[in-house]
Amino acid sequence: MTPDEIITKARQRYNAVGDTFFSDSELYDLIWEAEMELSMEIQCIEDTYSTSSVASQREYVKPSNCIAIKHITYDGKTLTPVNLDEDDIITGYDEDTTATGTPSNYAEWEGSIFVRPTPGEIKTIKLWFYAKPAVVVSSTALEVPEEYQIAIIDFILHNMAKKDCNENFASYNLNKWESSKIKFLAWERKKKRRNAAAHVQNLDFHIEASAII
Repeated sequence: MTPDEIITKARQRYNAVGDTFFSDSELYDLIWEAEMELSMEIQCIEDTYSTSSVASQREYVKPSNCIAIKHITYDGKTLTPVNLDEDDIITGYDEDTTATGTPSNYAEWEGSIFVRPTPGEIKTIKLWFYAKPAVVVSSTALEVPEEYQIAIIDFILHNMAKKDCNENFASYNLNKWESSKIKFLAWERKKKRRNAAAHVQNLDFHIEASAII
């Protein structure tokens, strides 16, 4: 659905077609708020980002729309996530070590990732991550999955009714919105478990294959 299609349906359901009490600009903002709520609570917007490593540089800034990292590779090879305590153990508690090599793990802190060992050459670092939505205008392509977009109408209707002091209708649509989020969260968790299982099966295959070779 497009933002304008969602707004049209919301106005029709609220009998507010052409009603200037609810501006299109206000409704675009509500669409963005709904997408933001979905992205933060159920992590349903997926994105990727690639950058080049710099010799002797550990720190790389995450994309500004990144909520949470799912996977990182360096030169096509998976990096293992570690926390800062584990990084201390890896370096023998020498955080400022200048030793370089091929990174095998990464840690996160304050909007950046820190790879270890420090790269010694230029290679591609690729991130798979869960993202925040862009600001919504008329021409914006919605970023939450298509099957979730129809529920955004309930979020808009809740806020329209709340602004109109129509508390019963506001509560009705809020309950619909919250129920939809519960269903979406369950689906996302199921999907992620299935993806994880597929990854493990694939890994097992490669281990068995390498043993045969």
